[in-house]
Amino acid sequence: MAVTRARLLLVLAAVLGLSAARRHEIHSSASELRVRRDTAELYIRVFADDLAASVAAHVRAPTPEDSSVGLDALDAYVRSRTRVQSGPGSAWRFTRCGVARLGEAYRLCYRAVGVSLATALQVRFTLLMDRHADQVNILRLEAAGRRRTVILTAARPSATVALR
Repeated sequence: MAVTRARLLLVLAAVLGLSAARRHEIHSSASELRVRRDTAELYIRVFADDLAASVAAHVRAPTPEDSSVGLDALDAYVRSRTRVQSGPGSAWRFTRCGVARLGEAYRLCYRAVGVSLATALQVRFTLLMDRHADQVNILRLEAAGRRRTVILTAARPSATVALR
């Protein structure tokens, strides 16, 4: 799905600029996947209450009132909802490189080392789709000198992104 830069900026401004109270009407995440040489970094920005509820449900625990997340449970959840590969059987293994709580949001960082690029990447990113049927995950990809943006939903949770 082609997205104009202006439209993307409007959506990102709405997603990232909201000062969300405990309830918000937009169920979305904004993420960037940057690939440099043989290393990929995935940055995810997501509402804290939604993430905490999904992580807790994933490990069958109660949702903390303060929207906190355990790091091991967070890692298990993110890995179960994220898959990037550049060819058959070559799924990238992400490890956590940072977690920051920014008020009502989290900024997460995950890194994969030893990745290889083909002419396209297959991306599956279903973060929070287990919680909200209308979840929208915006993923901006920067690799091989190219920038692409994909919008993933429950109806389209994965995409093949051409790099050339």
